[in-house]
Amino acid sequence: MRGVPFIQVPTTLLSQVDSSIGGKVGIDHPSGKNLIGAFYPPDKVYIDIELLKSLPKEEIINGISEIIKASIIKDSTLFDYLEDNIECVINLEDKYIENAIISSLKVKANVVELDEKEGGLRKILNFGHTIGHSIEVLSDYKLSHGRAVGIGMAVESLISEKIGILNHSEKERIFRLLDRSKLLEINLNFSSEEIIKKTLLDKKTRKGIVEYALVKGIGKAVYGLKVENDVVKEALLEIGFS
Repeated sequence: MRGVPFIQVPTTLLSQVDSSIGGKVGIDHPSGKNLIGAFYPPDKVYIDIELLKSLPKEEIINGISEIIKASIIKDSTLFDYLEDNIECVINLEDKYIENAIISSLKVKANVVELDEKEGGLRKILNFGHTIGHSIEVLSDYKLSHGRAVGIGMAVESLISEKIGILNHSEKERIFRLLDRSKLLEINLNFSSEEIIKKTLLDKKTRKGIVEYALVKGIGKAVYGLKVENDVVKEALLEIGFS
């Protein structure tokens, strides 16, 4: 991609709300996600919601995950909107899906504008992705990114509660929205130990210690938190892993 200008025309909901802006390009490697990549922003991005109407429902669910993530980390108003209208968004009703996409893009654009190369604030975009990426790799990428991140957000919300930064009622709101969005339906057979071991390959790991992006409230994310593996295992077991 060196020196080649390009224009993004994202055709999936996931790419429209997330990967089309921010400038990250990368390769999925058998050892882990995002170990090989670069920053290379497009010159322009064109988004057409009509393209989404040709997609199977599973692809819509895949993208809904990142919309929910955006709301949890930095837009409580969007979260409220999704609580009221998630079925309309999933069904691609024009007004609702357009509002959700625009709000999600504003979250991402605002974060990237302040921290393009992920030196600090941009790390909040990784909420749900530390556990999510581990699950995705363990599935040999057969599990979609959105579903993996959905499960990751559930686990990492529970971790946030367990370490005392997220209250129970807000954690329950997150769980209910994920459940209504069909993001907690996958039955996975991975062990908690396998998942934790894979997190050590995460790009946010420093000197063998995994740093998490977690939430202290809906619309309020924090990054760079070191969490004991015992706490992570407890959360994974509670979610249903062995």
